[in-house]
Amino acid sequence: MKIEIKYPFICFNIIQIDVDDDKAEEILNDCQENQAQFIIDNIPVDDYLMVPNGKKGIISAVDTDMYAHIKEVKP
Repeated sequence: MKIEIKYPFICFNIIQIDVDDDKAEEILNDCQENQAQFIIDNIPVDDYLMVPNGKKGIISAVDTDMYAHIKEVKP
């Protein structure tokens, strides 16, 4: 399954990655902290280093879907 990751980085970046279907279902339904960790694990390190407040910033951003999210990409 292809999923979309949006995260705050200067403005906003959106990337799409291929993830095993079971893992994608799990992360799409997981808590915000685990979704934030998934984002951190799957974005370029240089981008992560520029995210305001690091992991806390991503968790806060996931709390507001407009700023960060993980969503399934529909074909």
